Amino acid sequence: MKKAATPEEVTAQPGNDSNRTRPPFQVERVATALLWLGSLTCQEAEKAPINARHLNSVMAELRHHHGISWTATPEKAQGYRGEPAHLVRYELTEIGQQQARQQVENWRTRRGAGPIDWDLFHGASLAYWLS
Repeated sequence: MKKAATPEEVTAQPGNDSNRTRPPFQVERVATALLWLGSLTCQEAEKAPINARHLNSVMAELRHHHGISWTATPEKAQGYRGEPAHLVRYELTEIGQQQARQQVENWRTRRGAGPIDWDLFHGASLAYWLS
């Protein structure tokens, strides 16, 4: 006769995702990338590990839904077939950095991830923080 599995054994079994953290939300990936990189354009945001589409919409969400302040600076970059492309470079203000850190911690808690040690934040890769 088999003995009943304890709750700890059940959650540790392969295939049981209840003890795994969920992947970061797109808005969390963008906020974390802004904190790690300092600034961001839509071309940079579309690449791994950020994988964010429609950066302008995400930035609007950061400002209007989460109260995170940032600045936008127009710049030219090389676009399709070498043609100039007009982009916007987003950067968090000093207050926005503090707001973003707090919000990133809230999102991480909500999805089951551990807190970030901000003193060691740049000691690991951006991919590490977004995994």
